[in-house]
Amino acid sequence: MMWRPEPEPSKYGNRMIPAIKQLVVFLVGWIGFQALAFAIQLIMGAFATAQGQDVEQFLTTNSASIIVNSAAYLALLIAIVSIINFDIPKLFKSFKQWQSYLAGLVCLVAIFAFDYLWGFILELLPISSGDNINESSLQTMMGAYPIASLIIFGIVGPVCEEFTYRVGLFSFFKRINKWVAYVVTVLIFAFIHFNFSTDASTLLNEVLNLPFYMFAAFAFSFTYDKFGLAGSLSAHIVNNLMSLSLSLISVTH
Repeated sequence: MMWRPEPEPSKYGNRMIPAIKQLVVFLVGWIGFQALAFAIQLIMGAFATAQGQDVEQFLTTNSASIIVNSAAYLALLIAIVSIINFDIPKLFKSFKQWQSYLAGLVCLVAIFAFDYLWGFILELLPISSGDNINESSLQTMMGAYPIASLIIFGIVGPVCEEFTYRVGLFSFFKRINKWVAYVVTVLIFAFIHFNFSTDASTLLNEVLNLPFYMFAAFAFSFTYDKFGLAGSLSAHIVNNLMSLSLSLISVTH
C-alpha cells in the first residue's frame, strides 16, 4: 500500500480536501456525535433533577430523545462545516454535474432492490426478523415528532454522515488503498447502526440487519467515489426521507 499525499484532481470535487481535514472530519463526526449527545443528556439530566423528575425515566421519553438527537446533529453539522470551511466549494463542484444526480438515483434503486432481495431471503429462512433497535427507536420518535424527525434524521443526519464517512473516512483511506477504504467504511458505517445486546434474539436480529447497512455503505461510497458528494448525499437523503415517511404511514395507520 502506498500513501498518496496529494489527491488527484476530479471534476466532482471528491478528492480535493487535505488529508488532515479528512481525518479530523471523520474523528469529529464519529466520536463527536456521541460526545455531544452525552453532554446534552447530562445537561438535561441536571435540569430534570432540579425539577424533581426521575432522570433515567425522563431521558427515555420521546421528547428527550428528539431534543438530544436534534441538538447533537445540529452542533455536529456546525463543527464539520467549520473544519472544512474554505474547502466546501470544492466539494460542491459535483452539485453542478447532472451525472451526479443520475448516479444518486441509480444508487437509491440499487439499495431498494437489495433491501427487497434481502427481505425475500430472510423470509425463506426458518428464523424471524424485524427492524433493529436503531430503526425501532426512529419509528417511535417519528410517530411522536414527525416534522422534527424528517428534518433531523432525513436531512441533517445524512449530511453529517456523508461528510463523516465519505468526505472524511473513505477519502482518507483511499489515499492508502481504494479497497481498504471500501472495507473500512462499510464496516464502520454498518456497525454504527448496530446495537450489541446480551439478549440472543435481539442480537440475532441486529446481525440479520447488518447486510443492508453494509450494502448501503458500499453503494453510498461507490457513488461518492465516482460522482462526488451530490450523488451519495442525494441518494442518502432521499433514502432516509422515504424510509421515515413509510414508517410514519405505518405508525399512523
